[in-house]
Amino acid sequence: AYLPRKIGRVTDMVVETRSMIHVTRLNHTPVVLNCDLIEQIEETPDTVISLTTGEKIMVLESTEEIIDRVSLFRRSILAPQDHSHG
Repeated sequence: AYLPRKIGRVTDMVVETRSMIHVTRLNHTPVVLNCDLIEQIEETPDTVISLTTGEKIMVLESTEEIIDRVSLFRRSILAPQDHSHG
């Protein structure tokens, strides 16, 4: 069973499970990020993700890695789902 978990101000299960990618802060702490909130990504030389909320997150992943993760995630949503159990 899936139970809604609060992430920030969002409690909508659809948003939580359908918009998340995994990234790693500079201190090696894993973060699950709502990719719908990404406004821009800069390399300065560290990678800085700016969110539409105004928050900035510095991560170990390169801009290209983040773009790949978001693209892979988006493709997984658009792919037909196999709901067979056999």
